[in-house]
Amino acid sequence: MNKETRTLLWLLGALYFAQGLSTGLIGTALYWWLLDANIGLTEDLWSDITFVALLPWGFKFVFGPLSDRFGKYRTSVIVTSIITSTTVILLIGVPTLKSLAVLLFIHSLMKAYGDVITDGWAIALVSKGERGAVQTVTRIGSNTGRFLGGSAMGLLSVYVSWEWCVALISLAMLVPAVIASLGKPKDPPKEVQTTFRETFRILGRMFADKRNLAAAAVALLAYVHAITMNLVIPWLKSLGFTRIEGMVFMGAGVFTYVLGAIWGNKLTNAWKDNRKVAFFLGTVVLSGAYVLAGDYMATVSIICPDRVFNLVIVAAIIGVADGIYAVTLGTIFMDVAKGITKTKAQTTVYAVFMALISLSLLTIFPKLGSYMWDDIHTPVAVMLGGVCQLLVLIPLWGVKLER
Repeated sequence: MNKETRTLLWLLGALYFAQGLSTGLIGTALYWWLLDANIGLTEDLWSDITFVALLPWGFKFVFGPLSDRFGKYRTSVIVTSIITSTTVILLIGVPTLKSLAVLLFIHSLMKAYGDVITDGWAIALVSKGERGAVQTVTRIGSNTGRFLGGSAMGLLSVYVSWEWCVALISLAMLVPAVIASLGKPKDPPKEVQTTFRETFRILGRMFADKRNLAAAAVALLAYVHAITMNLVIPWLKSLGFTRIEGMVFMGAGVFTYVLGAIWGNKLTNAWKDNRKVAFFLGTVVLSGAYVLAGDYMATVSIICPDRVFNLVIVAAIIGVADGIYAVTLGTIFMDVAKGITKTKAQTTVYAVFMALISLSLLTIFPKLGSYMWDDIHTPVAVMLGGVCQLLVLIPLWGVKLER
């Protein structure tokens, strides 16, 4: 691995770490702070606020043509890092929930655009054999940041002021801008830039091929197991787990996710000539892990003296499998994008599939799960989520990859 690739990996890791910090802060620590502030936050209001905050991630297919057209990635990273850092520090003085929703929308808009830029950088400049390493670095960075920005800051805010926690996160989010300024990574070559007309012509041809429709189906089914996403925290609360015990659960999940991501990289490298096999194995591991975790969850007792240990076991099982799966998933779609277009509009093509995956993870299946599981015990729901995840394998074999 040459120096330029190492610099790019450091930058990608820092970008995803910064994204994870703000995701954890907004998704976890901010929620607890608003509850403690007694400003009238309800579950329905928080659901509306988070919907507005997540909305820009569905615009990623729009950001793709912008990045493919202008190609100034390094400048874009510096600007978006500064804006997202600023919007985080402004959380300190937000007077109303409505202004909070507007601020989070702007924050997510810049973060989503920065995410597209990051993906485009990786696709354009990283060789096929190093794509697994890219996915590993970005997944580790994102999940580590989410843990530190969410659970760790949520706990820290109990002992120090919320303002100090937000200021610390805001400062850390400037790290990508520093790396982009000092490391001076190359922008993608001029030949990958394209006009808007060329980009949309490529998109039109893309979905005329049934193999790419199969890839879109895989993207939409990528996170079927997310139907259980909104169940675990209420389940922990029902068992009487404290915030510190919840942090232990999150920490165990993040640590084992890192191990899983490393193993996922090894798996994609072992099957770099046929990444479908690697993704198939990653999916089977994930499905089996959720079934096993659900079965183990059913044995956790409210009065069990080792319940924290049992909780760590559940988090470890899911964390390893999630790490393996995420790396194989991201890598196969880098191959898909390269298979559709060798040079032009690669970022846009990849962004389209990532937008579909975001819908799967953040909207479709979590919402579906909230309607399905009212009368089903959470451990059973987790097991069923694991079994249903195998649905993603149905369209897999029709997907076209880079050769």
